[in-house]
Amino acid sequence: MDPFLADAGISPPEPTPPSESPPPVDRERRDTLLWLSQAALLGLLGATVYTAVRGWRPTTVAPYAVNFAISAADSSWHNDLAGLPIRPTDFPRAGLGAMGVIPRIGTPVVVLRLDPAFVDFSKTRFDVAGFVAYDARCTFAKRRCTTLWRDAVETGQLSLIEPRHDYMVCPCCLATFDPYEGMGVEFGPAPAPLSQLYLSIEDDRFKVRFPKP
Repeated sequence: MDPFLADAGISPPEPTPPSESPPPVDRERRDTLLWLSQAALLGLLGATVYTAVRGWRPTTVAPYAVNFAISAADSSWHNDLAGLPIRPTDFPRAGLGAMGVIPRIGTPVVVLRLDPAFVDFSKTRFDVAGFVAYDARCTFAKRRCTTLWRDAVETGQLSLIEPRHDYMVCPCCLATFDPYEGMGVEFGPAPAPLSQLYLSIEDDRFKVRFPKP
């Protein structure tokens, strides 16, 4: 001890221990954490895009052309026209429904020439005189089977109603929809009517537009 400090009664400061050097960087662990964070970000982005695409549905922006589709209904009258455009002149009489498909997006639709004797005009919108169009996918569950146009005789064989005219009947759950009352559910587990589409005629063929979501 310094004699001067001892005479003054002052204790010398404690020596400062040498500072410890920081641990070495674990580069492998750092790279792994960086990769995981990037993967999580990409996964979140992918999920967002998937949800957006999955939830996409056509809108009223552009009309879609409709072609005849083959129907498995016994009372189908147009299977020889499959793949051809659906035209107003293809319907030989009222009370007929044509199963169709939108080639651009593959959505099944039905175009009907309704018999005015049965139409409930308070529930039916006519964009083209005498004709209506609907999304043909059944509203029951997520299966979304394609409902089929059937005449009164075939409907009576499948459904527990007493048919007065032609109907749309789902081959999966037998839900029965009345095209003369806005496609309301007459029988079966379907929770809602089929969705009506906007119908127009361009170049002597039917085109449809979907309602805005």
